[in-house]
Amino acid sequence: MKLHLLVSFLSLWRRSDGTGAAPIKVLVKKGDDVILPCSFSSENIRQELFDWNKDKKGVFMYDKGKVYNDGDSRQDEQFRGRVFHFPEHLHEGNASIVIRATKLTDSGNYTCLFPLLVPERRSNIELVVGAAPKPSVTILDGTTVWALLMCEVLGAFPKPDVQWQNRAGDIVPAEEPQVSERGGRYDIILQTTVNKTDLYRCVSTQEELNHQTHAEIFVLLNRAAPEPHIKILGETKEGVQLQCSVRGASPKPKVHWQNGAGDIVPAEEPQVSERGGRYDIILQTTVTKTDHYRCVSTQEENETRAETYVPVPGAAPEPHIKILGETKEGVQLQCSVRGASPKPKVYLLDGDGDIVPAEEPQVTERGGRYDIILQTTVTKTDHYSCVSTQEENETRAETYVPVPGAAPEPHIKILGETKEGVQLQCSVLGAFPKPDVQWQNRAGDIVPAEEPQVSERGGRYDIILQTTVTKTDHYHCVSTQEEINHQTHAEIFVLLNGAAPEPHIKILGETKEGVQLQCSVRGASPKPKVYLLDGDGDIVPAEEPQVTEREGGRYDIILQTTVTKTDFYRCVSTQEENETRAETYVPVPDAGGTVPLWGAGVAAVVAVLLTLLGVLLYKYCVCKKKTPTAEPPEENQATAMTPLRSQDQTDMDPSL
Repeated sequence: MKLHLLVSFLSLWRRSDGTGAAPIKVLVKKGDDVILPCSFSSENIRQELFDWNKDKKGVFMYDKGKVYNDGDSRQDEQFRGRVFHFPEHLHEGNASIVIRATKLTDSGNYTCLFPLLVPERRSNIELVVGAAPKPSVTILDGTTVWALLMCEVLGAFPKPDVQWQNRAGDIVPAEEPQVSERGGRYDIILQTTVNKTDLYRCVSTQEELNHQTHAEIFVLLNRAAPEPHIKILGETKEGVQLQCSVRGASPKPKVHWQNGAGDIVPAEEPQVSERGGRYDIILQTTVTKTDHYRCVSTQEENETRAETYVPVPGAAPEPHIKILGETKEGVQLQCSVRGASPKPKVYLLDGDGDIVPAEEPQVTERGGRYDIILQTTVTKTDHYSCVSTQEENETRAETYVPVPGAAPEPHIKILGETKEGVQLQCSVLGAFPKPDVQWQNRAGDIVPAEEPQVSERGGRYDIILQTTVTKTDHYHCVSTQEEINHQTHAEIFVLLNGAAPEPHIKILGETKEGVQLQCSVRGASPKPKVYLLDGDGDIVPAEEPQVTEREGGRYDIILQTTVTKTDFYRCVSTQEENETRAETYVPVPDAGGTVPLWGAGVAAVVAVLLTLLGVLLYKYCVCKKKTPTAEPPEENQATAMTPLRSQDQTDMDPSL
């Protein structure tokens, strides 16, 4: 329960002249705790007597260290076990009390009395326990284009302010509220008419209690586009033909195809027919790659979509993962790929993308097609993917495997939007031992959250942790069990209203100049600034961005550049205070016959060193020749002055 503090704790020790002339008025919401203040001086009252009463009912008494509380016949049954004082503050003259879990019947006039003081001292408190019921909302009437909504708040006190809001938190115009009073409590009815598909809230605010509550209702009007319907028409020489149909939509929607990466898939001209102001739209396309495909129908701010998985002939069907059971070693997994042609390569990956050791695959052939079964035993709670590869085609399936004793992976849910931001909930169910759960942003910083809700069932723990975020970012819910050295997490990307979606980077291919990159940001509002950075954070020159605007004031931006250096590259999308980014590693092939810069540098250093060594040797030889010899004896001067003959000359003259 919350402790109702109208002001700081010390300021509640209201001084009184002892006459009790001016009562102090305290407001509190039903169910909350409340402090009733009483203090006449800052002197020690440990050896005094003070008595609290309400309309002649005994509430609490303190007498020189003794108190009557729970079980004392002088205390009225209404207050037993619910009223406490502050013994640690008696030496400061504080005789205040706290009433736990207030009830409506606690409202009334309270007296704090020091009967043995001369003159007698008393303080009067008027306690008002307010009722704050949750609103009730319903649809009273409607047609295909409008709906009449009613909100009721019954038995509230003090009188609340009631209003309608849409999903974005904007106030929805409403009729004049119908207000009636009965026994000091208020019944309020507020009606509004809406003509747009949206989530609507009825919000009840009682400022005196610092309390706000609301109820929600989702209104779907028929003017919105029905969900698209996807059909596989068949196979052609070019690939697999798909058809998307949207029927009975008003106003006329825009329909397009997307692949698994969110890129628009080229399609034929849409077939459009009108009947009574409603539109039937058929859009066909032919796809040549095994992938997930979406048909998206957009009307101003409304968007509906349908998705299907399309295996293109010749490619391996999507793998199927099955948990066979638990063994002493861990959890046994099986991945099966059936009817594949040509024969695919099948392997398992863990959550980090590392290959998981597995048994020898079981391979059978039937009519030129292959059935492959691959089994392994895992000992770690993680996400595991089974990958089937055929030349340029790759399909995969993923499953989450909780290993006994470890916490299951957290589950993240967006509860909705508030005035403060987007409310997130993380739940970890059936964990043992009890994990520590926290929210983190993309940078790994802890995100402040509410107090976790913890419940135990059969020795396992269910933990729910909620937080409200105000910034577009990736958010992680992290569950840590230190006793078993285990940590797992789940991630969600939160896009606040008006923020740019996260960019998507794609390598288009290699050219003579280098590697061509493309960054795309789709459906952003307001229009963001998009640019590319290299690994050092420097801006990379790029072509002029391709910008298209679509209904609803949203922008699609494509930015292309050619890079000549192997590096990490980031695409950054900026809107005022919001920034999102995506990163990719680009290996640029070495240019033929060229020497890397570091190689050229080493060669230059070696050349300089060899040159210096040659100069030193030359000087050494010259100096040695110029060094003077000792003077020969006189009798040998002639001999000494006789030129030396070469070995060849000696060989030719026998007299020598």
